[in-house]
Amino acid sequence: MTTSSSDKPRLSRAHLLDLLRQMLRIRRFEERCVELYTQEKIRGFLHVYIGEEAVGTG
Repeated sequence: MTTSSSDKPRLSRAHLLDLLRQMLRIRRFEERCVELYTQEKIRGFLHVYIGEEAVGTG
């Protein structure tokens, strides 16, 4: 299967910046969760997906 450059989705700069902001928000939240978990302020089990933020943004 071949694709041409015209088949690629075109995303506006504003949309790309919004995706980046979402990924940064997720990363900061997860880093804070790790910090609180380490301080034993969050109980139970903590599974983070740092490095996989793009999955959460769609």
